[in-house]
Amino acid sequence: MDTTRRAHRGAALATLGAVVLGVTACAPPFAACTTVGWVNELTVVLEGDVSDVAAVRLCVEDGCVPSDAPASTPPPQLESVTPGPDTGAGESWLFTTGMSSPEQFSVRVEDGDGAVLTDTPVTAEWAQVGGSDRCGGPGVAVVTVRL
Repeated sequence: MDTTRRAHRGAALATLGAVVLGVTACAPPFAACTTVGWVNELTVVLEGDVSDVAAVRLCVEDGCVPSDAPASTPPPQLESVTPGPDTGAGESWLFTTGMSSPEQFSVRVEDGDGAVLTDTPVTAEWAQVGGSDRCGGPGVAVVTVRL
């Protein structure tokens, strides 16, 4: 009986050791990303006389955001873009882009009557400001438009 007990105990310890070794050996490449989601921020800086500026929109071939048309569907490239809380602050306009990082678009600046003051193509260079290379994280970009 003593031999059987030792055999069971030895088998249990060997199994436990194999499980622990297997779990710890596999942990680094399979570690879960803890960040579920984030919000990227794009700042549009206007250079020049901003006294007539009433709206700033981000545009692609399929349309602009924010849109003047009620209940319109935003273009797929800009579907998660929304004006930030300090949009309309004169020289600096903030947009949040969800987890997307649109690179090429145009910035359309309009006056109070809807006349286009400029429609400038830009390329945003995004910088990651949190998270990790493996899991991603929030980013920021600044584009400058001359009026």
